[in-house]
Amino acid sequence: MPLSTPSNLEYLGPKPNFTRDTYDTLEAMQEALDSGHIDEGHQTYCTETGITYRAVKGTTGLVWEDTVGDLQRDLTQKILDNEKVASEALWDLNSRLSKVESEITDDESGGMGPETRLDQVYNWFDAQTHIPVLTSQITKSSEGNLRQGTTHIYNAEFTWDWANREPGVTGFSVSVGSETHTKTFTEASKDPKMAGGTYVWPLTVTLGSSATTLKASFYNTDVQGKSQMTVTPLTPTYTWSLTGLPGTWEDWNLNASYTLRMTVTGKNLATLSEGDKIYGTTAQLGTVSGITDSNQVFTENVTIRPTMAPPLEWSWKSSTGTIRSSKSYTPYPSFYLVSPQKNAGVASLTRYNGGYQAYLGSGPTTIPEYYYSAGSTGLYLSPYDIRGLSVKSLASGSDTWVTITGFSESGTISYAGKTYYYLMNPNIGAGRFQFKFA
Repeated sequence: MPLSTPSNLEYLGPKPNFTRDTYDTLEAMQEALDSGHIDEGHQTYCTETGITYRAVKGTTGLVWEDTVGDLQRDLTQKILDNEKVASEALWDLNSRLSKVESEITDDESGGMGPETRLDQVYNWFDAQTHIPVLTSQITKSSEGNLRQGTTHIYNAEFTWDWANREPGVTGFSVSVGSETHTKTFTEASKDPKMAGGTYVWPLTVTLGSSATTLKASFYNTDVQGKSQMTVTPLTPTYTWSLTGLPGTWEDWNLNASYTLRMTVTGKNLATLSEGDKIYGTTAQLGTVSGITDSNQVFTENVTIRPTMAPPLEWSWKSSTGTIRSSKSYTPYPSFYLVSPQKNAGVASLTRYNGGYQAYLGSGPTTIPEYYYSAGSTGLYLSPYDIRGLSVKSLASGSDTWVTITGFSESGTISYAGKTYYYLMNPNIGAGRFQFKFA
């Protein structure tokens, strides 16, 4: 029956807690084991050897086994196992290094050949990091706009950097339209082996009516350094207008005249208009040479009559006689007709072959002084509506205008193929008068 003891049993002394925990000699330990005083797994310290032993099963029963020897075996096995792992790792590393060496040397024996893959990699890297830089650009050098027929200078500028390597190109190439020109570095007074430089090649361009393409490149390469520019001439334009100038009433005759004016505005014409001429109804009026962006005026005095056949033709011709443009103008002046007959009537007045006055202008106007016989008829015809105008009379020698109602008949009439408004006075008294329509 086991002996029960209270908890927290305390012993303070130089002896072991229990007799079987420590023996002075191995012999005493074996005697205790043989006597059956030791259970399996029990650990006992031997003062004689200084080793702690553990009771383990043997072939004939329990035997003592020193724990240090067991630990030694374990450590020995661990070391052996680790040596195996290290050896395998070393072998694998060696194998991988051999493969790398083979890749580098391209020599299965592992020897270093005269040219290895590493050399090839270096050469590739060297080539990629030392690519020559070639550039070119085309710029306009001269001033002035691009009128047709004018000449201009453009610069093809080449720059290069060989990065301490041979250039790989031999010179320069330029094209102006369909013409191509080349120069070697030597011809351009440049050293092809210098590390970098600049060369400017002036290009002369004379503009026609179509665009010109300029090109610049390094000769003997199609990779880089190419540039191109299209030079498009300005389109020549011109406008011109033909108008009649407001004038004054002409003297009594059958060939009254007034002035036609043409205004020419040209832009970007330059030499295109060299020698161009303006022709009026009967003769050459002048040239348009030098017209650029400003106006130029041409005038012509034209004789008109009520029954003249319209229109009046003007033309713009080149120096070779080719008509660039033409204009027509149909006169539409006002007329003042007088008949010595009283109540002559509109129809008879327009058929009368006597004197008349012509005026190119608006409806309100003043008729020049004229001597009227007693009972004369006066007819004022105008393309403008004059029917509502008031009329004043100024007698010769007087300075006072007097409102009159004599021009009481009004309407429209077809005259010389045109429609006119009219005011008519069928009975003008004798004397010198001026009439003002306002």
